[in-house]
Amino acid sequence: MIITLFAVLGLFASFVNCSIDIEDLEDVFACSVKNKRIAFEAHMESGYGFIPLNKPLIFPVCTLNEGNGYDVKSGKFTAPRAGVYTFNAHLCHAGGKYMVFAITKGGVQLAVSTSYENMASGCGSLNTIVRLKSGEVVNVVAKWTDSHLFADLHRWISFTGYFVYA
Repeated sequence: MIITLFAVLGLFASFVNCSIDIEDLEDVFACSVKNKRIAFEAHMESGYGFIPLNKPLIFPVCTLNEGNGYDVKSGKFTAPRAGVYTFNAHLCHAGGKYMVFAITKGGVQLAVSTSYENMASGCGSLNTIVRLKSGEVVNVVAKWTDSHLFADLHRWISFTGYFVYA
């Protein structure tokens, strides 16, 4: 569609005997990127075990990935464009085990939460809002050396996020 638009603009310019600056064409292209929707939802439906300290958690089931910012293989979200984003994480721990987790940007902690129940499994959630540059990375990591993850039919863990504004 953009190529067609460029052709129409060029044809129009030749009829009215004027020129179109390349910057004008860049603005047309930027407009199409600017209005792109960015949102993702990724989760894990089952799993149990130790989560290494500061290693990105991988949420392998991705039901929404508009803008293709979330990578199911690495568990990382890479901002397709600059702007303000909001992120949410919901994690559960095994009974009698701790789960300390954080949302990080480039390794810097943005939000952190702890979940623990002595006898039964439990869950915790956290969220944050942050300004990102295009290409910056956000993910969820364990922040305790003995964090234990637990997910099952009734306790899905998840990582979600979306673009708010430029």
